[in-house]
Amino acid sequence: MRRIVKYREQVEGQKKIPLPPVEINGEKEYEVEEILNRQERRGKTKYLVKWKGYIAEENIWEGLENLKNARGKIDKFEKGRFEKEI
Repeated sequence: MRRIVKYREQVEGQKKIPLPPVEINGEKEYEVEEILNRQERRGKTKYLVKWKGYIAEENIWEGLENLKNARGKIDKFEKGRFEKEI
């Protein structure tokens, strides 16, 4: 049986023009567009992050320590995940 998965790779001809980081409290940060998934690894929670202005190939797993200013996006993801389980 085949499983259908959402296509997340770059579309041919799609431009790669990433947005520059923003500066928050003297540190450069990138904006989270969306949290796509969650996993537990070695007792730590990691989230698959879609960065604003970046293509799907640049999605990356990040720990909570790197997502301090994305609490709203994480809460939105977790709420949607919880509602799907009900």
